[in-house]
Amino acid sequence: MTDTSPSPSWRGSDALTPAITLTPIPSLSMAPSPSPQPVPLATLQTLPAGALPSAFLPPIRALHAACFPKDAADVGGLADAAFLDRIAWLHDAGQCVWVLCWKGCAPPAAPAGPASPLPPLLAMVTATPYPTSLFGFNLAVAPAWRGAGLGRRVMHELQAAALHRFALPAISATVDAAGSPSLVRYYCSFGGEVEATGVSGAGAGPPPTVRVVRRFDAGGLRKAIAEADAAFVGKVVRMRQRQALARLVGIVVGVVGLGVVGWRRA
Repeated sequence: MTDTSPSPSWRGSDALTPAITLTPIPSLSMAPSPSPQPVPLATLQTLPAGALPSAFLPPIRALHAACFPKDAADVGGLADAAFLDRIAWLHDAGQCVWVLCWKGCAPPAAPAGPASPLPPLLAMVTATPYPTSLFGFNLAVAPAWRGAGLGRRVMHELQAAALHRFALPAISATVDAAGSPSLVRYYCSFGGEVEATGVSGAGAGPPPTVRVVRRFDAGGLRKAIAEADAAFVGKVVRMRQRQALARLVGIVVGVVGLGVVGWRRA
């Protein structure tokens, strides 16, 4: 993608809320939990770049490599600071905000004691404030979790960051419409509108790069988040049911196979 938007109006680090936002996706279990707080299915963690711990970089780099294999050779050998600059995609890495989706509970950004193993990082997106929207890039969902609605849920969390951290009523992204038409359709599937960027390729065809803008308000966003959470929980239930059925079929096949072998020997 090529950055063709107007120069961002940098607001300085004061524009980034120091507090780290944690949004749990409800647990599947409806039964009373023996622990005071049930473990959520996943937790969305929104934090400014200045609060991003170095311990988070290995899972971030691993997810980036899994989702953007063409870039892996270019960024794999970079030091962490250079990697973050590359992720920032021509923007100031220090001005970015991150939305990370962890399986289960999110790890503390400032652990009080010795570091414990991090939970799996399921999805992420990075963004930076523009004058009229929060501009997002590097949306990534772990391959094993695609189709569960996490990409949409992460984008809703980015919308919440736009509203509550920057008082912006929209998020946006630029997309190579010719090379990634499915990505344009994906963004439009949850309310994005395509706008021309004025960048044209050779010939008289339509501009290959478009800007997709999603505008929203607080009430609509709350409804969208509730629907996305419910859809995610439902999809995880179905995923687990399919996995349980596959294990059961494997057990049955194994038992039948042993029976056949025993019968032949007899």
